[in-house]
Amino acid sequence: MKYGVKRYLLLSILCLFLINLTGCWDNKDIIELGIVSAVGIDKTSDDQVEVTIQIMKISAIKAKAQGSSEETFWTFSKKGNTVFEAIRSILTTIDHKPFYNFNELVVIGEDLAKDGVMDVLDFFERDHENRVQSFVLIAKGISAKEVLSAKTDLASVPALHLVETIKSSKASTRIIEMELFDLLKGFSCPGKNPVAGVIEKLNSEDDELKIINLSVEGGAVFIKDKLQGWIESKDLVGYLIIINEFKNGIINIPNPHEENKFVTIELKKVNSKMDIKFVNNKPIIFLDVKAEGNIGEQQGPGDLTTKEMVKKLDEGLEKKIEEEVTKVFKLAQEEYKNDFLGFGNIIYKKNLRYWKKVKDNWDSEFSNIPVDIKIKAKVLQPGQVKKALEPK
Repeated sequence: MKYGVKRYLLLSILCLFLINLTGCWDNKDIIELGIVSAVGIDKTSDDQVEVTIQIMKISAIKAKAQGSSEETFWTFSKKGNTVFEAIRSILTTIDHKPFYNFNELVVIGEDLAKDGVMDVLDFFERDHENRVQSFVLIAKGISAKEVLSAKTDLASVPALHLVETIKSSKASTRIIEMELFDLLKGFSCPGKNPVAGVIEKLNSEDDELKIINLSVEGGAVFIKDKLQGWIESKDLVGYLIIINEFKNGIINIPNPHEENKFVTIELKKVNSKMDIKFVNNKPIIFLDVKAEGNIGEQQGPGDLTTKEMVKKLDEGLEKKIEEEVTKVFKLAQEEYKNDFLGFGNIIYKKNLRYWKKVKDNWDSEFSNIPVDIKIKAKVLQPGQVKKALEPK
């Protein structure tokens, strides 16, 4: 059983114990309806806010472990002019005040994100019952309500399935692991616009939406508190390298023996240093990347362990990393004209006098600053084989 579910079950037992102490032995409301696992927020066609909550059915989770097919969660939705109003309206449906302290996930609809999210996130920041460690996802091409209504066969509760997917991102370069606290902090950080995680629907002909038909990949780029655009999942490698958040992942480079074949490098260590230097009172962006990796797979024949081949692999890895980070710089400087990389924050810390001059127009200034990229990469190990097998 997953740790998150165990935690909820323990909470339920404690709640039951407290109920027994007060003599309300038959009151099951707080157990069955109290624990919120996810919250979704959408903008409606009449400019209201629609809040959807996903609540765990603890008894059904226990029964499912014994083979029951009973649904393990409820979803409830209400509209209002504010998030607080919509959440209070939900009380007319479920008979009991929801328990938000263990909420794991906040999903924000695309239309609402484009209008600006600070007004709706104020509730989560202000109310002491909310959990700012909840993960945040921006729903792309699908409503938050639909996401929270999707079912799963792979976990006890859909929200916990999504949370486990996000947590597994340490072995992936396609997911942004963003908590509500970090998003709120990002909106107030001088010289850097935040990038949140994304969830979208895959092509599916199924009538019933399931979690397996949803993809948690890519990044949602904000300018101030408004959604501006997207970073495709394939481009997150470069983004994570630039901001020095690349934990583990793979990169394909050409096989030096056969250019139309690939060698997959598992990057085990990547250190990036971002800096701004002033030359003749004008800023220049510097990015220094050092990377190490091992051969994870080889297509095509040939021995890659010779001195000559190792050098070519190093050069190929350096070239590929440079291509990846250059794509993201172009996205930031040319397409979005948005410093979601955080170089403005470096200026804010290093040269406050200059920052005060440019802060009101920083994203435009950032778009015209030259970039100097230096990459040093090394392939260390070939794996358990020295030379790929060749068919005879």
